[in-house]
Amino acid sequence: MPKIQKFKLFLSACIAIITTAMVTAGANDDSSRDCYSIGPDLVCTFWDTHDYGSVGDISAFSIGTDACNIGDEILNWEADNENHPVISTSVYRLKDNRFEQVGLAWLKHGFGAANTPGRCDCECIPDDYQHLGVGCADAYGATTNGYQPTLAPRSDVDGFTGHFVFPPDNWGSSGDVIFKRLQIHNEDLETDGSGSTYFGEIQYVSAHDSLYGNQFNNSTWQPISFTGAGTNWSLALSGEDHIGDPVLRAWGELNPTVRITESSLPSDGTIITASLVTEITTGWYQYEYAIQNVNAQRGVRKVEINIPLGGFIFDIGFHDITYHSDEGIDDADWEIAHEQSSLGWSTETYKENPLGNAIRWGTTYNFRFISNVPPANGSIMLRPFRSGFINNEIIATRAPNLLVDPCSLTPSPCPTDVTNDGIINISDLLMMFDWWGDCGDGTYRPPADATGDCCVNINDMLAVISDWGQSCGFGGACCLPDDSCANVANEQDCNVVNGSWNGILTTCNSVSCNTFGACCFSDSSCQPDTTSEECSNSGGIWNGSGSSCFEIICSFGADNCEDAPFIEDGLHSVDTTYATTDGPNHAECATGGDNGQTGNDIWFHYVPVSNGQLTVSTCEQVGGSANFDTDLVIYDGADCESLVLLDCDDDNSEYACGGEKGGWHSNLVVPVTQGSSYLIRLGGWQEGNYGSAELLIDLK
Repeated sequence: MPKIQKFKLFLSACIAIITTAMVTAGANDDSSRDCYSIGPDLVCTFWDTHDYGSVGDISAFSIGTDACNIGDEILNWEADNENHPVISTSVYRLKDNRFEQVGLAWLKHGFGAANTPGRCDCECIPDDYQHLGVGCADAYGATTNGYQPTLAPRSDVDGFTGHFVFPPDNWGSSGDVIFKRLQIHNEDLETDGSGSTYFGEIQYVSAHDSLYGNQFNNSTWQPISFTGAGTNWSLALSGEDHIGDPVLRAWGELNPTVRITESSLPSDGTIITASLVTEITTGWYQYEYAIQNVNAQRGVRKVEINIPLGGFIFDIGFHDITYHSDEGIDDADWEIAHEQSSLGWSTETYKENPLGNAIRWGTTYNFRFISNVPPANGSIMLRPFRSGFINNEIIATRAPNLLVDPCSLTPSPCPTDVTNDGIINISDLLMMFDWWGDCGDGTYRPPADATGDCCVNINDMLAVISDWGQSCGFGGACCLPDDSCANVANEQDCNVVNGSWNGILTTCNSVSCNTFGACCFSDSSCQPDTTSEECSNSGGIWNGSGSSCFEIICSFGADNCEDAPFIEDGLHSVDTTYATTDGPNHAECATGGDNGQTGNDIWFHYVPVSNGQLTVSTCEQVGGSANFDTDLVIYDGADCESLVLLDCDDDNSEYACGGEKGGWHSNLVVPVTQGSSYLIRLGGWQEGNYGSAELLIDLK
C-alpha cells in the first residue's frame, strides 16, 4: 500500500475516534457547524423495535436504525447495485458473568436515503434519494429493517471493505415470521429480575464509507429489555445509544475487571477480546473469554491458551451463535484440544471449508474453563480463518500464570484421576508409566503425580490402584427427570440417572429444575403444571418454567385480527403485555403528534343483540380501568383484510372519561346494528405501551 494511502487511512481512523468521542459526549447543540470527518462517514443510533412472534422455540424481532453522515462528502445509497450500505442487528445477554451473543439477523440492504436534517450534530446539506447528504440522517423503522425480501446473508459481505455482489443470494425471498429476521431462542429470553441484562447492537457497513477508512465507528450498542413468557415476547429499547462502540465494550463498562483488548491488522478490521477471571472457590478460577469480530475479513478459526505443565483444567466450554434461514454456514461446535500444557478450540480453515463456523464479522464466540492456575497479565493466540494475513495474533490479556510453581497449586479434587477423564482406570496407570521417576523442579508438576508430593513413584501407583474403577470430579447439581434436583459427584453420575448436568460447583440451591409452568388458552382459562411442548401442542401459550396459574392472568383477546374471539357485554380482564402490533396506523386517530399507531394490540369480534349505542371503554368512571395509556379502535365489519374504520380514541375524544379530555384511558360510543359484525381493537398509544385493563363492553 502506498505511504500516502496508509497515512490517509491512519488520519481517517484518528478522526473517526475523535468523532465517536464527540458524538458520544452528546455534543449536538450546534447543528449549523460543518461535519468533521474526511469523506463520507456513517454513524448510527437505535430507532424503534418490532416483534413478530414465534415459530417453535424461536422468536423473531427487528430493530429500527437511524444513520447519520458526519463526513464532508455525500455517501452512496444506490438501491439497484452494490453502492449502498447494509445494516446488521444483533442481541447479547450478560448473565452469570457471561457475555454471549444470543440473537442474529440477516443484513438489511439500503435502498434510499431520506436526507433528514437536525439529527446529525452538523449542518445537513441534502442530496438526492440515492445519496445521503453531508450532515443528513436517514431512519429505517423496525418493520422496514424486518422486511424479508430486502434481507440477505452477511457471509456475502466483506465486513472491512463493504464489498458484496448484487443482487445477493436469496434476494426477494420471504418465508414464515422468523425467516431471515433477528432470531432468538425463547430459552435465552428472560424478564427483568431474572439476573439477565440484554444489549442490542446495530452496525452499518458501506464500501463508500470504508474507502475513506471510516469503517471503525459504524457500530452502536444500547441496553434493551424483553417482556413476556413462553412463546410470546416483546422487545423494547431501554437505554442510551453508545455511538461508535462495538457491543463487547458494554461488558467492560459494566464490570471494570473485564480486560478489553483490540487487534487490528493493516488492511483489515478490528477483533476485540474480552477476558474476565473470577475466583469461584479458594484456589480455583473461572476463565471467561469473549471474542468479537467487529469488521475483520480475516475472521478467527482457532484460539490457543498455554498453561503451566501440571496445572489442572476442568469444565471446558464453548458458545457460538447459530446462523439460520438456510444461510449455509456450518453450525458444528469447535473441536477442543486439551493437552498437558495447552488448551485450544478450533474449526476448519477457509480453504478446507469456505462455509466453516469461524468467528465472522458481526459475531462473538465464547471460550471458558476452570483452572487451579491463578491469572496474570499474559496472552492468548488467535489464528485467522482466511489466509493472506499473519499466521497468528498474540493478544495481550488475562491468562493462566505460566511462572507459578504448579506443585504449590490447589490439588485436584480427584488426584488419582491423573488423566482428568472422570474415572480411574488403565489410562491413569499408563500415564503414570510415562512419567515414572519424574519430579517437578518448581517450573512444572509431573501430570501423573497422584499423591501431591510432585514426584511419580510407587506411592502414586498404589494410590491409583486403591481408587481403581471409581468415578470422580467436582460436584454439581443434577436436574432429575421428575424435576427434582440432586447434588452429585460428577457429570457421569448425573448421566447415569438420565439427569441434566448444571456444571461443576453448582448446587441445587442455585439452579431451578422446574420445567413445568402455566398454560393459557384463548378462553382465558389456565392449565397448571404443563411443559412448553404440552402447552404448544394443546394450542396454548406457555408462561415459562415455574409459572403458576395463581400468579398470572390469562388474558382474553387475540394477538391477531384473524383469531379475534367473540366478546359479549360485560367487564372483561384483558392484558396486552405479550401482544405484538399487527394492525394499521390511522391518521384519524393521531394525538399529541404521534402517527396514529395502536401498539401491542389485541382483537375482539362483537355482534350486537339489538340496535343501540355501544360503549367500549377502559375508563374507571364507567367500570373499566387500565394501568397503561390505552388506545381503542372499532371497525365496521369483520374482514381483517379490508378494515373499515368506524371510530377510535386515545384520550382526547369528546366521549373521554367523565366528559373530560386527557388522561390515559379511552372511551368510545358508536351506533351499532343488530346482527352486524364489528372488530374491537385494544392497545397502547404507541409501540411499547402495554399492560392490563378492565375492558367494558356495554350496549344500550
